Amino acid sequence: MRFFPFGEADEGSNANQVYATWQLISGLPQNQLKGSATLDWFRVQIDVWAAKADEADTAASALRTALEPKGYIVSINADGRDAATRAYRISFDFEFWQKR
Repeated sequence: MRFFPFGEADEGSNANQVYATWQLISGLPQNQLKGSATLDWFRVQIDVWAAKADEADTAASALRTALEPKGYIVSINADGRDAATRAYRISFDFEFWQKR
């Protein structure tokens, strides 16, 4: 599965392909009383896109399985369809910590 940043797929993608996009929702450094932060916390929205609903569901399940050992799914967002392409979307938010 192709995975694109900034919530947008490149121009070569189309509704017949299964792909995912992600975008940063928020983030915070783990500030300390002494010294610089050594960790950052991030929350990203992930949208999985496919021409068929069952393909989107299968891909979203696989992506969740791959991500969950690294962080937490904290929100299941509304599913939908793209108005122009009619591609199906499954959306969720994922939180994780990253060392600097």
